[in-house]
Amino acid sequence: MHKGIVVFLLALFIFRTGSSQDLSSKMNELGAMDLLMKKPKAQVSLVSAPLEHIVNPDQYILGPGDVLQIVVGEQAEFTNQVTVSPEGSAYIPSVGNVDISSLSLTEAKQKMKEALRNKYVSKDINIFLVQLRSFRVTVSGAVYKPGLVTVSAMNRVSEAIELAGSFKKPIRVIKKTEQVNVTTPAREDVIVKTQDVNENAVLKNEAASKRNIIVKRRNGQTVKADIQKYELTGDLDANPYLQDGDVIFVPTEQIDVGRVAIYGAVKAPDDFEFVPGDRVKDLLAMGSGFTVDADSSQIELVRFNSDFHSVRRTILHLDPANPEKTRDILNTPLLPDDRLFIRAIPRYHNKIDVEISGEIKYPGYYALENEKKTLSTVIERAGGFTKDASLKNAFVVRRAREDVQDPEFERLKEMDVADMTEMEREYFKTKSRERVGGMGVNFVALFEKGDKSQDVILRDNDLIVIPAKEMTVKVSGQVVNPGLFPFDANKPLRYYVNEAGGYNWNARKSKIRVIKAKTGEWVKAKDSTPIDVGDAIFIPEKPERDYWQLAKDLIAVTAQVATIYLVVERASGK
Repeated sequence: MHKGIVVFLLALFIFRTGSSQDLSSKMNELGAMDLLMKKPKAQVSLVSAPLEHIVNPDQYILGPGDVLQIVVGEQAEFTNQVTVSPEGSAYIPSVGNVDISSLSLTEAKQKMKEALRNKYVSKDINIFLVQLRSFRVTVSGAVYKPGLVTVSAMNRVSEAIELAGSFKKPIRVIKKTEQVNVTTPAREDVIVKTQDVNENAVLKNEAASKRNIIVKRRNGQTVKADIQKYELTGDLDANPYLQDGDVIFVPTEQIDVGRVAIYGAVKAPDDFEFVPGDRVKDLLAMGSGFTVDADSSQIELVRFNSDFHSVRRTILHLDPANPEKTRDILNTPLLPDDRLFIRAIPRYHNKIDVEISGEIKYPGYYALENEKKTLSTVIERAGGFTKDASLKNAFVVRRAREDVQDPEFERLKEMDVADMTEMEREYFKTKSRERVGGMGVNFVALFEKGDKSQDVILRDNDLIVIPAKEMTVKVSGQVVNPGLFPFDANKPLRYYVNEAGGYNWNARKSKIRVIKAKTGEWVKAKDSTPIDVGDAIFIPEKPERDYWQLAKDLIAVTAQVATIYLVVERASGK
């Protein structure tokens, strides 16, 4: 009655205020408003849990707590939300209870639609899953917080384990003084370091297995979960969805036996705990596949014989031209402690890159072909020397680690000089002056005199340095005016000392040394020694001496010798 009065007043208002031309449109609007007043407001609810993808209605099993939205008719004459009861039924007003326990979403929709068609004439019946149920599962075994956790039907085994504190990690005890916690993006290791280890303490390695996880369903079914395989390969089947009443058991990991391994030319070589049903392709996938230089035509399988000691080696041939045979080989079952080896192709894409710097037309890096990797070839490709190049001081440095490492020199660097023997000190002093990796190449002989014996074969990462002509000689030490002086060809050491103002009064002329610009060698020199461009002349200082102390020491030694002589003389006289 009240609604009819409202409609009458609205119509009267429109009639009095509107013209006859728009009366029809106003009445249409009034009819639409009346329809809206009759139509109940639809209830909309969003799914509360984040989803990794849309719900598959054929696979999703409904259970207590799931919320469904029912919409009947094109104009939604009837809408209602129903929640699956703890007994597995859905109560629909004016229809009653519909038992949908243990049914898939597709099956439940069909059963509810049949019940609704007995009440409503409209064939347009839609049912939507609008909210996922939450339920509890049990997580036990090698996790930090075993017990019940709350999940949804769209959660997987790995998420339940994370809610239970995640997998237990191994404990390592080292006998030292400090404690260190190491955290990386991939894992967190707690390393306990103590000065004294209690011998009576029992230290158990309770590292959790990430591959042999067991899920027991309420219906008695047992499902395996392999979280490590899921993490490494993205295999969703290895990380199944959870169901009401699941019990997840995480065992401890086997460390020493019962493992499988893949080594060689794979991107992530490693060993893994064995899982019954593992195949060659599973291990290859967990190793992230072949590297670019892998010989993918064959895989070597090493397996223990029945005596548990000896092993046998089998070559698994992969033929790209026969995909069916290759598929069968990759499906070869593995046994505990099997090992796979993938060989790399020898010298695959062998790269020879060298660097040239200094007084060269086009300095930089150059890639060399195997048959053209001599020094002269690189110089030619780099455009040749500039006019300022000093061939006399040019050199080649071999930077490959195997050529420059010197274990003996590294050992001596860790020692105190006072603890070295005389030979070790001499060796250490000599090696300290050397240019590490320097090669004995005479650029003048090669490029000016055509001596091909100096045209060395270059190796990867070699460095060619062409310095500029310095045109100076350095004089330092005990001279009147030390410094740099213009180089004059064919002039000896005496000339440069005179240019520096001559010797100081305390110059130690017997210990003069010339430091060669090219090699860094210290050469004993005298006034007539020839000097090359860039050389350095060093004149040391005479050491300070206490002549009075020397005199006293000499008198004491003379007295001792005289005493010994008298004793011997008297003894022989008797």
